[in-house]
Amino acid sequence: MQGNRGAVQASNYGLWKSLVLAVCLVIYLIVLPAYFAESRYVLRVITTASVLSFISLGVWLTFTIGRINIGQGAFALIGGYTTAILSTKLGVS
Repeated sequence: MQGNRGAVQASNYGLWKSLVLAVCLVIYLIVLPAYFAESRYVLRVITTASVLSFISLGVWLTFTIGRINIGQGAFALIGGYTTAILSTKLGVS
């Protein structure tokens, strides 16, 4: 009986951890941009930080599992090049 209780507690801990992560993600993706909608500068900083953290998370995961993959860097390169062309040639910002 005692061993089963530990498994249930571990399961509940995982559920709470997922719930807290989901709430933080909703706050970050919905509440923050709505709160700072008037300030384009703050929105740009939040967007840039989000994109860079997403890319760095992928790189961290790649090196953590021990497999080197250059494909992810190529995708980041293509995205950066496309963004540069769109902003300089077409004026998209």
